[in-house]
Amino acid sequence: MKTHILTGLTTLGLVASADASASLLTNGSFESSNGSFDGWTVVPTPDPLSTWGIETGRGQTGSAQDGTYAAVAFGDGADGYFYQSFATAPNVIYDLAFYAARPQTNNNNFSLDIDIFDGAGDPTGTADGGLLDVTIPNGGVPSGGSWVLFQYQFQAASSQTTLRFSDPGTSAVDPLVDNVSVVPEPSSLALLGLGGLLVARRRRG
Repeated sequence: MKTHILTGLTTLGLVASADASASLLTNGSFESSNGSFDGWTVVPTPDPLSTWGIETGRGQTGSAQDGTYAAVAFGDGADGYFYQSFATAPNVIYDLAFYAARPQTNNNNFSLDIDIFDGAGDPTGTADGGLLDVTIPNGGVPSGGSWVLFQYQFQAASSQTTLRFSDPGTSAVDPLVDNVSVVPEPSSLALLGLGGLLVARRRRG
């Protein structure tokens, strides 16, 4: 019996490693269809010029962090938001990673909100995320156009989770976002699988 348990754990470890390496998000680098929000939903403010769009190579700011395209908030003030819902497992811990930058030639105030919500669908533009609520302040992204990596963890509460990026309206520059990924934290995924093995073993017993 011990041999079977060890074999199961070894197989589980391989599966967990494979699952943890693939992002749960669609089009996290905005490269689909030669630059698009495929897989994401963009919600503009009442001003149609104040919303999120796709920029080729970030124009004046240099290249995208991954590939050719990046998401950028156009206009001044509150620039709407974009979000994506994805499948999760309750109580599993996930790693969120993304890169952010500011225009290379603009040293004005920078601000970017990141929220994660339980459930699927439009989280609205004003509510704070119950699973993650982070604001990157002005000093969080240096001037000069360099991409900065940000990493956070959250624990899913149900089978659906929603990630949202938004400009809170305090930026005097256009925030840029690229290379967004969400993966299960390997040890959390392994523990979940171990629990499933133990349950299955009890049922067989």
